[in-house]
Amino acid sequence: MADYDKVQREVQNLRDQLNNLRIDAAEIKSEALKDAGSNQGIAQLRTTLKARKRLGGHFSKIYAFDWAPDSRKLVSAAQDGNLFVWDGLYSLKNMAIVLRSSWVMTSSFSPSGKFMAAGGLDNMCTIYKYEESAAFGVGEGVVAELSGHEGYLSRAIFLDDETVFTTSGDSSAALWNISQREISTEFRSHQADVMCAAQNPENKNVFVTGSVDTTAMLWDVRASTFPQRTFLGHESDINAVTFFPDGNAFICGSDDATCRLFDIRSSGILNMYGDDRIVCGVTSLAVNKTGRVLVASYDDGPVVVWDSIFGEAVQKLEGHTKRISCVRTAPDGSAIGTSSWDSTIMIWA
Repeated sequence: MADYDKVQREVQNLRDQLNNLRIDAAEIKSEALKDAGSNQGIAQLRTTLKARKRLGGHFSKIYAFDWAPDSRKLVSAAQDGNLFVWDGLYSLKNMAIVLRSSWVMTSSFSPSGKFMAAGGLDNMCTIYKYEESAAFGVGEGVVAELSGHEGYLSRAIFLDDETVFTTSGDSSAALWNISQREISTEFRSHQADVMCAAQNPENKNVFVTGSVDTTAMLWDVRASTFPQRTFLGHESDINAVTFFPDGNAFICGSDDATCRLFDIRSSGILNMYGDDRIVCGVTSLAVNKTGRVLVASYDDGPVVVWDSIFGEAVQKLEGHTKRISCVRTAPDGSAIGTSSWDSTIMIWA
């Protein structure tokens, strides 16, 4: 038994050394994008995003929202126990659903726009069918209830109308067959709560997850139950993640008050977005269609617009009165949406 414990300590020591080397290597590359931009003579970014719409109708904190594929509709879930579908163009509600649990943490549309997913502290992913002008009570409009996680549901992302990828506070992610209501593949390499996930825009089978264990992991759901790669660099919980439009990089936002741009091909950090005056954690983030504009929200501050190349803050989006819970870019790139604990959604362009 003593020999076994000794070997375990040696293995852990080697892991720690390897992690430190990887972090050091990543830090060396963290100025690469900024240097390349300067060498190419790229101009500093200037943005003039303005609030165009404010969607009001919830009576409590909005925890999550998502755009529909048509970039016009949005789905939002709030602590008032309601799931609303909005027409973002006219600021009107198209559909309302009363949820079983008001403690919801995620909501999303399927790629076809025909289905929606929601879940949270009930540990379930509930699938609903979108029906314009419908109003459903508790348990109505439900297509499937996917129960299998042992912790809260933090994110749900559709691959298609029959498959959804979920992350959970039980340290796992899962791929579900919706019609059969069962997990087809489970992913359990994180060592703590999985807080967020993003889908590669160029390959719907590739995801990146972020965790309280400070790591981001890249997965191909077709290949293995083990991650394709693990990315280190953050010093605290990862709360948000989003892919770059070309699918070759992604950005994580963390409780260490920074966002970091990771390049998949080099496994390195290309840029870091932070300011000594920002000391609170990142709650959500999004990039625009070109990848030049990064928008990040923070625990107790405004939404900050960053130049993704030079790592400079170029604008603050002020309008919400309470904590920002979610930031999302419209699929066609025409607008950015933010949801807040002030019970409203704002659309910026």
